[in-house]
Amino acid sequence: MAGKRTRQPIEAQFRAEALRLVRDHPERQKSSIARDLGIDAKTLYAWIQADKKSKSSQPDALEASAEENA
Repeated sequence: MAGKRTRQPIEAQFRAEALRLVRDHPERQKSSIARDLGIDAKTLYAWIQADKKSKSSQPDALEASAEENA
């Protein structure tokens, strides 16, 4: 299996950390965070959009959020 990718777990962890930085530091520009991480700003924006889309399609997360806000 010469073509097997082994970077996926590291990439997923890096992506999660990038998204955490965006959530924890709303005062910072996303382009600045991307620059600090050494990635293109468009990549970070795509990760943010994918994260929002995946969270909005998870009914369990929405129910838990509604219960917390009640």
